[in-house]
Amino acid sequence: SVGTTQMTVRIRFHGVKPSNDPVQILAGQGGALVRLSSELTDHLISPSAKLSKWKTPLRPKAAGVITPLGERDVIPGTNKIIYQLILTYEFTQEEAGSLTPRAPALQGVLYESAFESQLMMLFNGDKKCLGFADAYPSEIKVPKGQVVIRLQVRHDDVAMLEKLKDTTLWL
Repeated sequence: SVGTTQMTVRIRFHGVKPSNDPVQILAGQGGALVRLSSELTDHLISPSAKLSKWKTPLRPKAAGVITPLGERDVIPGTNKIIYQLILTYEFTQEEAGSLTPRAPALQGVLYESAFESQLMMLFNGDKKCLGFADAYPSEIKVPKGQVVIRLQVRHDDVAMLEKLKDTTLWL
């Protein structure tokens, strides 16, 4: 018969979740510990892993150069001189692909950053611009061959820039 029926339903969710997501294994650290938990019931598992990203540190080619910027870069009404630190990084890309250049000391903050600005520009061996990155970088396609990254950081205090003269990038 067609009509109203009452029923009681129990829904039970289950599954296994990792303690850290994503799992990262950094160079020189060996393996990574991943704790799995199942909060509702026991599970038999067959863990497997697939490496999908490769992170490698990159040191500057030479010590960074700090120079004052021109008159147009003075903060209006303050006459404070703004300085820039330029760091150059070079590496050979073994095959065409994508990379995300990261400067951990500078990224993840924008308006709260201690520095006025940061900008990375990527070039191939022929000085063709391949892309840009800032506080929140994204993937940039790079061809096989020589790649040059120029990092510019700006601040009105030279001492702050001095601390970054040996900044390591992660690709």
